[in-house]
Amino acid sequence: MDRTTPFDMDRFFEQFARMGATPWTDQRVRVETLDGSHHVVMDLPGFKRDAISVTYADGTLSVTAVDEHGDGAGHRRHSVEERISVPDDVDTDAITASYHNGVLEVTLPMAESETGIDIDVE
Repeated sequence: MDRTTPFDMDRFFEQFARMGATPWTDQRVRVETLDGSHHVVMDLPGFKRDAISVTYADGTLSVTAVDEHGDGAGHRRHSVEERISVPDDVDTDAITASYHNGVLEVTLPMAESETGIDIDVE
């Protein structure tokens, strides 16, 4: 007869929790600043382009993707939401996004910074 100890149960639940970290719940997001723009690259495999929503407000880029399938046998819904903080120096009129082969790329160009001014000392 096998006996279970409380430590065996802890180990069991730790293994179960690790199994939950699938590619669907562990999105890869990369953020980098190059050539005067912030670039966000996010892996979103399995979504259609029109199922992805991207918004920018107050220094936060929000990405939402929803995939729903339903048939007579059942209904399946898969969704991803990600919020990424980016610096406030973004030119909001020039933001672009593209989605190809399961990869979303968002480019947030930096706004032109004001060149300083000379101040007379009295």
